[in-house]
Amino acid sequence: MLEADARLVERIINVRGHKYSQIIIYVPRGLATDSAFPFTPRDMVRIRISGKELTVRRAELPYVAPPVPDTLLPVVEILSPVDASTGVDDNK
Repeated sequence: MLEADARLVERIINVRGHKYSQIIIYVPRGLATDSAFPFTPRDMVRIRISGKELTVRRAELPYVAPPVPDTLLPVVEILSPVDASTGVDDNK
């Protein structure tokens, strides 16, 4: 059995003037590059919380997202090109 400690990180993103919080779980490289690691980048996964345990499994396709309450707006990250030399957004 593979096992490693991982870090949870909160990332705040700004979309059209609204701030949204995302929680990201970083999987240590030694675990993610092991031949027994069951996922590849961009795989869709299903996350289940049961009591104090979190289970991550490959999502059965087709993946159907759970319904979103009418009071929430979808989070869309909009990226614009940034000039690497100045760090300035080219579109502003």
